[in-house]
Amino acid sequence: MDKLFTEEVLEKVRHKQYHHFGNVVDTLGWDMFYFSKMLWSHPKEHIKFMDSFKRIELNQLQLRGSIPEFSKIIYRELKKVFHKHEITMLGFYGPEVGSESFRIHADGMDVLYLQVIGEIVWSVWRRYDNAESKNFLPEDEEGEMLDAWHFTPGDLIWIPRGTYHRVEAAMPRLGFSFGVEGPGDPCKYV
Repeated sequence: MDKLFTEEVLEKVRHKQYHHFGNVVDTLGWDMFYFSKMLWSHPKEHIKFMDSFKRIELNQLQLRGSIPEFSKIIYRELKKVFHKHEITMLGFYGPEVGSESFRIHADGMDVLYLQVIGEIVWSVWRRYDNAESKNFLPEDEEGEMLDAWHFTPGDLIWIPRGTYHRVEAAMPRLGFSFGVEGPGDPCKYV
């Protein structure tokens, strides 16, 4: 994996633009066996079973030595670039095709998302001016889709805070989300 935050990508970060890196991370060999080991050794207080979504959320992965090497590399690069911010890492595991994500929503942090196992469709949306919610688009008014990609293991995307997006599972899947959190907007510090 080459350096992720090139000057071109940093320019997008500064202008609060999303960036689809494409398939740039080698996740080959990391499969459900390794995920199962990580899941069962993860502290139970950092596991969230979301029955209504049919998925499992693993929180505080950055504190685990059992995360794969490619995730450690991404985490270290994020810490170098966004040194004024806390970087948190989540794992989202959906064991079946019907495993859902949130409806079209915007996060309160900048996110670097990596597809690890399985496939998803990731889409980015424009919020209409009359949308009532800051975090979710109303279900009856989805807005306008700007882009969509079919993600396979190794695909990576940068989503600035406030960017509306949706993840749809095409099969059982696992993805890692690296959140750039903390005071101030990261676009002002890069």
